[in-house]
Amino acid sequence: MKMIRNFAWLRAAVLMAVALALSASHAAAGSLLQGRFKLPTEAHWGLTVLPAGEYSFTVESVGSFPMVAVRAIDGKCAGMFQAQSISKAKDSGEPVLTLTREGGEMFVSSLAIGEMEVVLEYRIPKVAEAPTTGMSMQPSQPVVVAASHH
Repeated sequence: MKMIRNFAWLRAAVLMAVALALSASHAAAGSLLQGRFKLPTEAHWGLTVLPAGEYSFTVESVGSFPMVAVRAIDGKCAGMFQAQSISKAKDSGEPVLTLTREGGEMFVSSLAIGEMEVVLEYRIPKVAEAPTTGMSMQPSQPVVVAASHH
């Protein structure tokens, strides 16, 4: 009996240590920025297709490139996206998510974060050009992002 009680105590201590380590590593990563945006149309972000709708996001400090975690308003994870490159923002205005049309489909091409003075740029795959019948040839479309520094 005493051995079973000691094992239960040891197991509880190990679980607590793991939980503390995980929460410490999550806190160390830290959320740099959080906000919301509304996609007016379906858009590809990396390999993920996001339906039109409202989303929340956080920008996390992970390694040398920030990671953007996106969630649907209902709380379901839509994806985590790491930028292909980062450039300096021209101004420190409102955050803007830029959608670019390629082959008749919309893709997230960048997220400008004025508060951080950076533009996170994402790869857009080359897609075979779709016929132009009735399609808008607008190359990019900014989506204003409501964000707050965290």
